[in-house]
Amino acid sequence: MANKQEWIEYFELMHHRQPTADEILAAIEAGDISLSHSKVANSATTQRELSQDVNHAYSTAKQHAGNYFVWLKDRMMMPSKHAMLDEQFSATFLWITYALASLVAALTVWNFCRRIVNAAAATVGSFTGTSDSLVHAASQYLTSGLLMLWITFALIYFAGVPILAWTTKVTYRFYDALMRYLNWFAIVLGINIVAFIASFLIPITPSTLNSLDNMDSAIYFLIATVGLVTFLLTLSSSILAIGQFTLVNAANKLEGKVDTLWWQLCQQIGTGILSYLIIRFIVAPMFKSLFAGLDF
Repeated sequence: MANKQEWIEYFELMHHRQPTADEILAAIEAGDISLSHSKVANSATTQRELSQDVNHAYSTAKQHAGNYFVWLKDRMMMPSKHAMLDEQFSATFLWITYALASLVAALTVWNFCRRIVNAAAATVGSFTGTSDSLVHAASQYLTSGLLMLWITFALIYFAGVPILAWTTKVTYRFYDALMRYLNWFAIVLGINIVAFIASFLIPITPSTLNSLDNMDSAIYFLIATVGLVTFLLTLSSSILAIGQFTLVNAANKLEGKVDTLWWQLCQQIGTGILSYLIIRFIVAPMFKSLFAGLDF
């Protein structure tokens, strides 16, 4: 008993022609063709093709990941160069880097708050025995808080873009200005990763909180914890301000009607105003609704 393909090949060898549909059907009814064997063969072929597709997809993903890290390293080392070059921008990599930079910044603040809450809960719980309930209550908003922090950083990091489109319109189209600005997020991502790692290393333990018995110890604690994380996150924001300065300067250096200084002032003041509006009308209400639902 043969499968369908084998029977057709045998038929062609014997009769020197292709079998008709009726002849194939008759062979199946007579038991000369095994459909189950054919299905097994087809299944094996399908599995082999599927395995090849999976291997190809894995190889492609691995190649893209490798290309991304090479691309990211180049822009971390030379952000100004790549922002100024008239090159074909990799929009996908740029947006991924922007999203990751915002996410890592959010994770840094979230992890810092999480450690503070856990240490405080353990400290209070050692006296009241309610440590678990406090941690459970805090977990109600920590998860939602992470998403809100991500949205916050994404919006704040993007606040300078509308103003940048206006202050660089003499030279760059909106898309060009945006892509050049996103190049700076490679180094922002690097700094935020350092800040995220630091959020695990700073001393936040119940014993640390118990030692805060005077103003000097409290100030030292703030400098060693909040100060370090704040400095790193502020540094990453400063990188974006430098990027804006560089782009505005490059776009208007040949423009004689308005001095570059005034364009720079417009950029920084406009970014500051837009950041305030984002915090005032989007971020603040968002977190207000979160904390309004707390149930300790």
